Amino acid sequence: MDDSRKIGMNEVRNRIVAEFIRYSQPEQYEPQAKNYLFDFMLERLKAEGVRSYFTFAVSEYLKADMEQKGILPDQTQHLRLFDTQLPLLAEWLMGIMYLQNHVLDFKHEVRASNGQIDLEVVHKRLIASHYQKDLLYGYIRDCVLTDQPERNRLVLDTVQNIFHMVDMAQFWDKKNSSFAHFCGKKELLTTLHPKADAFIQEMLYQPDASGETLMDWLWTKSLEYGVKPSKKRVTEQYFKRVCLENGALFVMMGDLVAALLHHQGSAKEEVRRFAIRYAIMCQLVNDNVDTLPSYYEEATIAKTPQDTACDLKNNNITWILIVYFSLNSNKNRNELLNLLQQSEQDLFDEIKGTVKNCGYPFGKQLAKLARLQLNEGNKYYKEVEDLTSFAYSPRKYKYYLRP
Repeated sequence: MDDSRKIGMNEVRNRIVAEFIRYSQPEQYEPQAKNYLFDFMLERLKAEGVRSYFTFAVSEYLKADMEQKGILPDQTQHLRLFDTQLPLLAEWLMGIMYLQNHVLDFKHEVRASNGQIDLEVVHKRLIASHYQKDLLYGYIRDCVLTDQPERNRLVLDTVQNIFHMVDMAQFWDKKNSSFAHFCGKKELLTTLHPKADAFIQEMLYQPDASGETLMDWLWTKSLEYGVKPSKKRVTEQYFKRVCLENGALFVMMGDLVAALLHHQGSAKEEVRRFAIRYAIMCQLVNDNVDTLPSYYEEATIAKTPQDTACDLKNNNITWILIVYFSLNSNKNRNELLNLLQQSEQDLFDEIKGTVKNCGYPFGKQLAKLARLQLNEGNKYYKEVEDLTSFAYSPRKYKYYLRP
């Protein structure tokens, strides 16, 4: 990560935390209520925020493009919109999704010390996610472009569309992404809803100037890393789900920024192409390091043994597991679960080579592909491009790459 981006991320983080506290005023709540409703969200907003910084960075990228073409963005109105309010919405959205995922994926946050589900914590996470969503909608109504009803409505519609896409992706995650689907024992659902299907079609199946689609590229690379041709449908399903689950937020926030800037031109498409590739890259990196043992503390923030191999335990077939099982056709999910039961290290040692030789280089290739979508002549190119350094983060990968 470039030092200037670290500084930029810290500045954005400080602004959005102050704005969140100014509006929600958590200190006015009774201490137990504050803990119940706000503590996780505040912790989330104070962490490194990729989505908030992305939203800010692409607004600067698009403004720079407009200025380069002699179109001066109106900087006199709504000064906080692009450097504070929209970045806050992006991170607030993600925080709500995390609260829901704690329950959906049975993360350690909803488990007692003995590993069993703690119903009180489940209730806490569900209530907090609903309460925060209500606050988020209230913030848009009360604070964002309140003197321009049509543009305020555009912001609200965008946030709702992102939630809808992610919720539909969660359905696919639970009902369409299991080891049984990988083995062909369950039929894959190939369509979901006209709105979601149209978004997937536009993002993954729209040919570029050379006639190649992003899905063509993803599938070609998957074959190169050892995925069997017979696993094409389940591999495509993974990328479709990620397109909704992670891609919708990045793409739609970029679209919203462009619309509110009244941006016309190729830079909007550059941002869209970058956003979907970057989103897939981020999800791939997270999936790659799913088996990293929890005791590698400097590499796994707030990770516990219950979190290790969460995808494997939740019967969620990710790209790295598709590759692993393709390369090791004599293995199955139960054998990996048995290794995990023996120790986290045993499972890590088994899958380490697949991550090192396949997941890590694939992430780097996706990062390069994302960067190629941007215009190097834009004066804000570096700040957006540097976001892709996440793909080869030493903190994430150093234990997989060492001999």
